[in-house]
Parts: sequence; structure tokens; C-alpha cells
Amino acid sequence: MTNKFNTGLTYFVTLVLLSSLVITPVSISNSYWGYAFAEELTTETSIEYTVQLLMQHQLNLQQQKQQQKQQQNQPLKQQQKQQQNQSLKKQQKQ
Repeated sequence: MTNKFNTGLTYFVTLVLLSSLVITPVSISNSYWGYAFAEELTTETSIEYTVQLLMQHQLNLQQQKQQQKQQQNQPLKQQQKQQQNQSLKKQQKQ
């Protein structure tokens, strides 16, 4: 008799535990939906956002390249100005 009782009790406890594994998350999840998702994500919005990010990144890269070129050209421009000044001084002396 106790063996049948223990087996029945074991099945009952197992059934309660397994059902709670499924029922609890499902019942709780509905109360968090309003907080978890601020905006519905659609394919169109995600593509637009990705394109916008890529364009911004490309623009940033172009600006960085321009700045680097300007920084590299500054010493060359200074050298050219110095050479022009020197040539002007030579011409003025003559």
C-alpha cells in the first residue's frame, strides 16, 4: 500500500513541477509586455535604421579622411609658402 502511495505521490509532484515550469513563465510574461517592448520591430524599420547607421558611418569615415589629408597637406603648404617667400626675397635682392 505504501509503495502504491509513494508512486502516486511521486507522479503527482512530478506533474505539478512540470506544469509549473510551463504555466509560470507564460502567466508572468503577459504582465511585462508593455515594459519590455517600446516599439514593434518590423523589417522595414530595421532596414531603414541599418541603412541610416551605415550612411552615418560612411560620412564619418569621409570626414576623417579629409581631416587626415588636411593635416598631411599643412606641412607641404608651409614649405611651399617658405619657398615662395625665399624666391620673392631673391627676386627683390636682384
